[in-house]
Amino acid sequence: MYPRTVIEVVFQIIQSDGSLLSCLLHAAIAALMDAGVDLLFLPVATTCPVTNHPSSNILLDPTSGEEEEANTAVLVLVNESNQPDKILGSHTVGSGLSLEKLLSCTQVAAKACTAVVAFWRLAAEQKVTRESQTLWSK
Repeated sequence: MYPRTVIEVVFQIIQSDGSLLSCLLHAAIAALMDAGVDLLFLPVATTCPVTNHPSSNILLDPTSGEEEEANTAVLVLVNESNQPDKILGSHTVGSGLSLEKLLSCTQVAAKACTAVVAFWRLAAEQKVTRESQTLWSK
């Protein structure tokens, strides 16, 4: 549909309070959606800070302080379909994780990504409704 075309999205980070890679991905997808670029799917990301303690809980979308306290941060990318087992990729930063922790983290993050997709749909519907009211109002 867009032969020999490069779409470049530039980000300027003014302030970061954690989950930076997830926020950047979501900002890029929102910009492409707003520009009307056809997308095959909507990649969604969730960041999970993890410690190796067996009793520790898995957090989702942490603040920068929570990321610094954790040993490892895992970023999970999932496509838009409601199939949390279809993971596009993951990115791990920090010390090693046990296999059980990594698998549980990716499962929790993949399920949480469905909430992001639901929010995007709601936001897009509200934007279209506002624009149509503005265009056709007198």
